[in-house]
Amino acid sequence: MGIGNIRKRMWILNKIALFKKLGLSITEIKDCLKSDGATASSILRRKEQELESDEKRKVVFDLYIKGADTDLINEKLAVIEAEDSI
Repeated sequence: MGIGNIRKRMWILNKIALFKKLGLSITEIKDCLKSDGATASSILRRKEQELESDEKRKVVFDLYIKGADTDLINEKLAVIEAEDSI
């Protein structure tokens, strides 16, 4: 195994470690390693959307804890689910 091959493998292992620390799944890591960067941008957008949705659900859960009306909670959840499906 030549030095160039070792360097390439080390580069790949470093990328894998970085992606894992960022919370990417094995499939996402594989896709990032095979692509030019477009996949990473796509994953970032999806993760941002997931975080926004989680934050909205957290707000609704807080309403539940504070004893808000179940109909209001269901309405807000329906809106979140509709936004998630877009």
